[in-house]
Amino acid sequence: MARAAGIPPTVLSAYERGRREPSFAAVAHLVEVLGYRLECVARLDPTEEGRTLVEVLELAEALPCEPGELARARS
Repeated sequence: MARAAGIPPTVLSAYERGRREPSFAAVAHLVEVLGYRLECVARLDPTEEGRTLVEVLELAEALPCEPGELARARS
């Protein structure tokens, strides 16, 4: 695996044994070498997500529309 990743075996061993911490880029490269894809999704903390959801719902309630208007638009 070290050869495929282009790093010395001693470096990979140090990662595995916790004697050295790889950078995010190094981890992403090792994941690719193993045939996987690393995907990161930024998330807010739960408190901030809750506040954002409340804001979105309040804005949605303030929209000028008649009940059922959205359902009629979809059909």
